[in-house]
Amino acid sequence: HTTTARTAELAKLSENAFRDVKIAFANELSVIADRYEIDVRELIGLANLHPRVNILQPGPGVGGHCIAVDPWFIVDAAPDAAQLIQQARLTNDAKPRWVVDKVLAAIGTVDDPVVACLGLAYKPDIDDLRESPAIEVVKELRSHTDARIVVVEPNVRQLPTQLADHDVELV
Repeated sequence: HTTTARTAELAKLSENAFRDVKIAFANELSVIADRYEIDVRELIGLANLHPRVNILQPGPGVGGHCIAVDPWFIVDAAPDAAQLIQQARLTNDAKPRWVVDKVLAAIGTVDDPVVACLGLAYKPDIDDLRESPAIEVVKELRSHTDARIVVVEPNVRQLPTQLADHDVELV
């Protein structure tokens, strides 16, 4: 496909911003469903029965270099017009803290808790930890609890530098 460099660049940024918005929608639904004690996976499964609906599964945020970064270029270039894109970024960037709050609430009354964080990579079956929200979750947990924190990530052999001095165990 032939186009201008500006259009090609905005197309690439738009792809990632679109994916970010879809992820933010699922992540926002998970927060809403939790508030009303609704199983978000059941909720999404039912909504996805509609032939034109395909809601993604929620997660702890968004990782990887492109999706977590590219939408900000659009927001920076057109902040007054990119309100949905900006809100998606804010929603996804806030999700790790929401996860931490849920974990802290769950272990609040447990004596000598052990928290297992399953997966550090930003998607399954890779060793790429760039912008991984799981790393932020582990760092926040470490700064807010004395619980033993165990990280399980079969695709890496050592903790990333961001966690190396955080008293976290990789198994």
